[in-house]
Amino acid sequence: MAFLKEPEPPKGFRDLFDKLPQFKQVLNMPTKRLRGAPCQQKIIQGDDVDLNKIPIMTCWPEDAAPLITWGLTVTRGPHKERQNLGIIASS
Repeated sequence: MAFLKEPEPPKGFRDLFDKLPQFKQVLNMPTKRLRGAPCQQKIIQGDDVDLNKIPIMTCWPEDAAPLITWGLTVTRGPHKERQNLGIIASS
């Protein structure tokens, strides 16, 4: 999977077609659960939670609210082997 660290864009349709088996492997990669990951080192709960402290940008002047953009969501159905990776805008 090291080739995914710095992938080269396909040079054409044929090159894209040739690389599909490599990228298909990503859809079947198992998830890895971690305990004590760096993102879990500081836990804020209760009245100490202040979502205004998160640096979330407003992309356009007429946006209804700041959006967390390019949030990647990994899902898998309860009876499916294949995973799905989606890019979801959250507010």
